[in-house]
Amino acid sequence: MALLNDAAWLSFIGAFAPAMMQSLVIGIAVIGDHSERPVFPRWVAYFNFWAALLFIPAGSCSSPRGPFAWNGIFPFWIPAAVFGGCSS
Repeated sequence: MALLNDAAWLSFIGAFAPAMMQSLVIGIAVIGDHSERPVFPRWVAYFNFWAALLFIPAGSCSSPRGPFAWNGIFPFWIPAAVFGGCSS
């Protein structure tokens, strides 16, 4: 039963890579918009780059308990807060 629980948490927390790539691509697209009236302001790109950087701790799931556990501060709560800020 613990194996299924671990597999579920890994698939849930393992979604940091697509979210990180999405933030990077949005940032690159905003920086690359050189039109007279850009669709998004420049700060959106920098916010997305910062969000992508803060998604990195999600890949640090290395222990069953503590700050690097699947539900710890680094792999779960920091990326959740950043994702919540990006999607608002």
